[in-house]
Amino acid sequence: MSSYTVIPWLPALLKDNVPDSSIASGQNTSANNQNLVLNSTVPNLPQGPYIYDRVVRSIIIYCTTNVACVVTGIGSPVDTTNKNPTQALGTVTENITITDSISQESDNIYSQILSITVSTAVNGISAGFGTFGITDYVFLDYNRKIFQANVQLQFATGDTANGNVYQSLTKPYIITPDGDVNNFQPIPAFPVTLTEVNPNQIGTLLSPVALTWATITGTTTTPIYFTVLQQGIS
Repeated sequence: MSSYTVIPWLPALLKDNVPDSSIASGQNTSANNQNLVLNSTVPNLPQGPYIYDRVVRSIIIYCTTNVACVVTGIGSPVDTTNKNPTQALGTVTENITITDSISQESDNIYSQILSITVSTAVNGISAGFGTFGITDYVFLDYNRKIFQANVQLQFATGDTANGNVYQSLTKPYIITPDGDVNNFQPIPAFPVTLTEVNPNQIGTLLSPVALTWATITGTTTTPIYFTVLQQGIS
């Protein structure tokens, strides 16, 4: 018997290179330190947060004028080498300043955007998907007599994009020996495949692990699908 999980990674640019504005649609602000209106994904809570769909990824803010923004959300900083999270997901805040450009990307990755505050009144500001991040962690099922799992990254188009699949024996929320629940350790990440470029790739988890996920970097117009197929006889 088999079960599979498919997690989509949507592009940061839409048709004709129109910037994605899924997080905050194009709008004007009329005062200093004003919050953007987010496209809340929480039912019956129109002023609620924007929650990504099974991914933890960066955010891009678009604006035709210079402006300083403060982004607050649930997320994590990432390491500079592999772009994997360096801590358990929690409340993080960062400053994003747009100068001499119409867009700027975050350094952190987020599972939720709680607020975006602009320093001054501006016209035509929006926020959408960033180009890098990770999928949700996929926890594997061990209620089987045989362990076998395959993972796949499918690049729907030919845009430049990199993807790595990782596995770990460690779950993402680890309490340190001193019992400090606020002092979590990064997850040791072991690559399933060393290939770091499209097109499509497939890999096999040869031994039981706690979880797996995909890290995506550099994607703009490419939809990507991360599939985990676990098989067994139970």
